[in-house]
Amino acid sequence: MRKVLHIITQMEAGGAQGAAVRNSIKFREKGYISSVVFLYTKRPVYKDEEDVISLFPEQPKNPLHLIIIIKRLFCLILSERPYAIVSYTHYANVICGIVGRFCGVKKIVASHRNPVDTYPTICRHIDKLIGRLGFYSKAITVSKTVLDSFKHYPTAYKNKLTLVLNGIPQIPKEDNKNSRFRKSNDKFKFVSTGRLHHQKNQETIILAMRDIQNSELHIAGDGELKEHFNQLITKEGLSDKVFLIGEIKPNEVASFLLSGDCFLFPSKYEAFGFSVVEAMSAGLPIICSDIPAMQEIVSDSGIRIDTFDVDAWAESIKKITSRPELKSDLSIRSLERSKLYSLDTMAEGYIKAIENA
Repeated sequence: MRKVLHIITQMEAGGAQGAAVRNSIKFREKGYISSVVFLYTKRPVYKDEEDVISLFPEQPKNPLHLIIIIKRLFCLILSERPYAIVSYTHYANVICGIVGRFCGVKKIVASHRNPVDTYPTICRHIDKLIGRLGFYSKAITVSKTVLDSFKHYPTAYKNKLTLVLNGIPQIPKEDNKNSRFRKSNDKFKFVSTGRLHHQKNQETIILAMRDIQNSELHIAGDGELKEHFNQLITKEGLSDKVFLIGEIKPNEVASFLLSGDCFLFPSKYEAFGFSVVEAMSAGLPIICSDIPAMQEIVSDSGIRIDTFDVDAWAESIKKITSRPELKSDLSIRSLERSKLYSLDTMAEGYIKAIENA
């Protein structure tokens, strides 16, 4: 049987991490021996999943830690002798591209999950070089937004690119009575998921809640801006209106989304936006930033707003709370739009990329 390693930079709850784990499961269903390898553990959300390992217990803090990770990856690949490697996120791409080739792996498929111009400079240059030199057998882009970001790249690199849209399992309208997340009986509940990071821009929606009545905002996620947001919530007097609930387990995402009335997504940039598609699959109306990825993924099925315009966000939030017919219409549009992003189609795209490499 053909063995495939899905290798990703850090273990935490995120779209790329979820894609790797779901892809690995689908690969096993298709008859491959498939496992997920995290280079290090940032947060141990997948530690109990089947066929998942982490090479280092924490985020590397110095060059020695990085050397240890690369050595362990080198030994793992030599011992496993995989038929193919699929890498996820930019750091994993360049590390696997180089280490995988030195280990003699013939099929290395990199996946690009953000526009290439958002990559750290050194990583971007290395990726461009090894992609042009043929270290990657194929390079997947997860949206047209990402694919377009390569338009100025060398032809030798662009010839490796293929578009495979992300996919998610459809979220069933399950009974939430056993979940720790509950719909509010007397308040309109806005929900949002994502790392507490500058890219995700949660500060805009926190500030937008200042003048919103009879509503709450629940943000699921963890990250370096947690303390800053806690201070902002206190400063703005929003402690009874905005709640940071921390990172939730992947198997809790569905119940968290189903406890909400509307999903807010204020990101500055995205390649795709897994959490938006998950929210659409749950039938939630979407209010999101008007960035290229959301123009592509959400299109006219949701409300798109200038990323940093707090007043515009507040106005749209008020509108959805006061117009039940708008909420109902956007909910229907969300469900229909989410059907475009099939988990089976995504896995088949990755398998095709490997077999055609």
